[in-house]
Amino acid sequence: MSNKNRTIIAFSIIAFIALNSACAYWSEKLYSTESPANQTKVEIVQENYLIERRVYLNAYQNEKQFVNQKLLYTGDWFDGDFKSRYPDNSWSSDSILRIGRNAKDAENIFGSIKVTNNSANRISYLLIETTDNKIVLFDVEPNASIDLRFPFIWWLSCQGEFAESKERFGSKATMPEGKKANQFEITLKDGVNITSPQVELGKDDCCAPDRDSFDRENDFF
Repeated sequence: MSNKNRTIIAFSIIAFIALNSACAYWSEKLYSTESPANQTKVEIVQENYLIERRVYLNAYQNEKQFVNQKLLYTGDWFDGDFKSRYPDNSWSSDSILRIGRNAKDAENIFGSIKVTNNSANRISYLLIETTDNKIVLFDVEPNASIDLRFPFIWWLSCQGEFAESKERFGSKATMPEGKKANQFEITLKDGVNITSPQVELGKDDCCAPDRDSFDRENDFF
């Protein structure tokens, strides 16, 4: 084989690899939403890698980004699409965003969570999740106490980040077999603790069935 033919084949292989790599990845903005007083803007972005999907949350205040690529969901072609599984989003206030099913009908939700920040630090974001529903709290001040209507299905997780130190934390609780509860408490101090006044909850690895760590997004960079 001549050197010319070898060169043509080599360039063809490089072009084929580059074309397939470009087609194997694409990014799309699923939606963008602003809080009622336009204090906080949130963008939900999906990145697609061959058969895998990763969905991230970015948040901005005064055009400055303060939440960067918080991983919300991972899945593949065999899992449900994010917009199908979490079709609604609605702001309960300028610092509380609901994502999921019936997110716009929060007042009729049967279930409650009391969130208490007993730490001395402001929290940039607090992501609370259960099956098919998520809620994100922004700018949770020290000594703040927040009451939320939130459904519970099988498990409950909480992830967050302290504003100044950027330290992350997370925890997950599960319902013991045969037990029921609809009242929960999330307490933040040195870490995060999820409890219920109605039943002793089981503890599990953080954080969600599709994300086994509150810091997993670092695996993708």
